[in-house]
Amino acid sequence: MSSIKLSPEQWGKVLEFLRGCAGLYVGQETDCQRFIAGGLWMSRSGAQWRLLPAK
Repeated sequence: MSSIKLSPEQWGKVLEFLRGCAGLYVGQETDCQRFIAGGLWMSRSGAQWRLLPAK
């Protein structure tokens, strides 16, 4: 995956937004951050979900 990651400040804003959404389950913060990073990687690379690296 790309080494581009959200800064702690950016991640804090994303997490605050997600927790503010009614009916949305965020779960463990680390798992959520990993999922968001995977989604960002996919949008940058144009890859399909099944091609997402295990890391």
